[in-house]
Amino acid sequence: MNKTIAIFDSGAGGLNILSACIKQNPKIKYIYCRDNLNFPYGNKTEEEVLNAVLSFSKKVAKEHKLAALVIACNTASTIVLPELREIFSFPIFGVVPGIKPAAKLTKSGIIALLATSATVKRSYIDNLYKEFADGTTLLKVGSDKLVTYVENFFLNDNQKENLSLIKGEINEIANSSADVVVLGCTHFGLILDQLKQVAPNVKNWVDPSESVVSHVFSSLGIDASTEKDLTPQLIWLESKESKDLCSLQKKFMQLSVFI
Repeated sequence: MNKTIAIFDSGAGGLNILSACIKQNPKIKYIYCRDNLNFPYGNKTEEEVLNAVLSFSKKVAKEHKLAALVIACNTASTIVLPELREIFSFPIFGVVPGIKPAAKLTKSGIIALLATSATVKRSYIDNLYKEFADGTTLLKVGSDKLVTYVENFFLNDNQKENLSLIKGEINEIANSSADVVVLGCTHFGLILDQLKQVAPNVKNWVDPSESVVSHVFSSLGIDASTEKDLTPQLIWLESKESKDLCSLQKKFMQLSVFI
């Protein structure tokens, strides 16, 4: 299997996608592209996000023969996909908030979208809602503070779990009648267990990671592998050299896909 797939995000959130990739097929070579120079994307303008992604992805594509590039960031996916598809000949994939499956799962008729402040404001979200969830109520909750918390918690060994901070950021959801929450930021999948603790009223949490990876593999003609005990080929790239890359790698190896 000589295919190489690059997973791109500004921080640790894309590890959710990378984990799902390895879980489905550990025999492929993966490159994790962390644009830490421009983290977080959620508080940047569309032009800033576009320029950041284009700059780093061009560098990666020049140095590596890619079979595909996965933009594992909801904010970036709503901005950069058309431009990337014009520039590169290999397939480009993005992450779409799972509003469609959420609308099918809800019993209360109220679904919530937990994402960055930038993502919840995109007209793209309104279009998804009108197309797939019209007739339900969509509660939009944007939290950039939660993204930063997840990043710090995942990268710094001395960062303690802070359920009170998480509860404060999703209090609107916890106090609502929403029974389905769409994770509109890949970072949030990394603290799914904590989210469930502070919002026990929610019956379903829609994390698109598995479905995104299934779509990528299907489009590339890649079958899921039955060989689960292989050590994957991983390359780690950053747009800015950092001291916390080892922590990132260590925490990633602790994810359930390796346990």
